[in-house]
Amino acid sequence: MTRLTRSLVLLSAMLALAGPAAAIDGRSLPGPGASLAEAAAPDARALFDQAMALYWDGDCAAARALFAEALEADRDCAICAWGEALALGPRIGAAMAPADQGPAYELALLARETAGTPRDLALAGAMVYRYQAPGGWVIFSRYMERLAAQYPQEPNLQLVAAEAILILAERDDDGGDRSDLGAAAALIERAARAAPEDPAVAAMQRNLERIAAARS
Repeated sequence: MTRLTRSLVLLSAMLALAGPAAAIDGRSLPGPGASLAEAAAPDARALFDQAMALYWDGDCAAARALFAEALEADRDCAICAWGEALALGPRIGAAMAPADQGPAYELALLARETAGTPRDLALAGAMVYRYQAPGGWVIFSRYMERLAAQYPQEPNLQLVAAEAILILAERDDDGGDRSDLGAAAALIERAARAAPEDPAVAAMQRNLERIAAARS
């Protein structure tokens, strides 16, 4: 049994044991993972958390709007600018709109300028690379994987890192390296341990299984 297969089996078992996710207004809410915007003003933090829930629910337009509101509520919220830049980027199964490249880069720069913690500065730096450098999506993926390892208690970082790997795998920008799928599985497993009831974890696992099947 390969590492990827073992991880998928373990993930399936963990998610089967998790209870149903809470919901409000018909939308799934995140699990018990801590907010990435813990240093922001309370209003901004609440908006950021709602935006992340919408992002994982697949509604990037609504997520971007709430990230922007969060940034308006706290102009020093670097992670709010980072979140808006994230929402402008590519998703699994959806390319980034070319017109969004410039605004996303400006938001990443703003996040870097206002970052008040080493974690936020590192996240902002990774996002700047994503939208600035040639091959930036690969650099972003590698940076996010390292940051996720540094902050294993933050499920959102695990999922952003896993999503970055899967975007590359789906586009075949990773050179067809199946070991990257194993890394994505490990990240999703870590997110499942931190937030087993988060519906985003189950959704990311389904994406992993689909992409892995397409490569088998």
